[in-house]
Amino acid sequence: EEAIDLADSGIEDILIANQIVGEEKIARLARLAGACRLTVCVDDRENILALQRAACFAGNVIHCLVEFEIGMQRCGVSEAEEVAELAELIGGCANLTFDGIQAYAGHLSHEISSEEREAETAKNACRIRDLLSLLEKRGIGRQYRNLQDKGGGGTVHRIAGGKLSLYGCDVRLAGSAVFAIALYFDHGGQRQRRSCRSRRGSEILRNRSGDAISRWL
Repeated sequence: EEAIDLADSGIEDILIANQIVGEEKIARLARLAGACRLTVCVDDRENILALQRAACFAGNVIHCLVEFEIGMQRCGVSEAEEVAELAELIGGCANLTFDGIQAYAGHLSHEISSEEREAETAKNACRIRDLLSLLEKRGIGRQYRNLQDKGGGGTVHRIAGGKLSLYGCDVRLAGSAVFAIALYFDHGGQRQRRSCRSRRGSEILRNRSGDAISRWL
């Protein structure tokens, strides 16, 4: 419902940072893909094939991120080879586009210790670099969107010296970051606060008026 409201409000690029399952929901998703650039996460072969069938029927294209499990223990596949296999499956679907990976370490948002967040993020960085290397060797895509919460704001700045290139790919805040601004304020300094404000209208949601964002805050 939120994605439909955003599209109705003029949002042209929407990420649903989760898997969508069930015939009815997938059909609605496929129809919505005709109103915006719509991206969804996947981690299962049958789900990918269901998305393809629905998108084909609707005559639209759905963009897909293969979710790579890096600690949340909620969704995603944990092995790099699994990511590559799913990416190749998406590449063979006429109405799906492989947009890259999602690697979400949201559990680190609740880790108060900056040292622990840095250590875990460094481990994740190694895994993601290895994954990207494998994808490149397999000839799978070159444009990756890595959607990484970075553990409550600021971890990536501490490790990477403020550069958003820690993983060798794009790092973006999306979706839940709209609701997490207070958490960033609580855990971060002025650098993180400026970073959050700069992303609210541009990287989290792109909307000429910003009405949808202000309505949600």
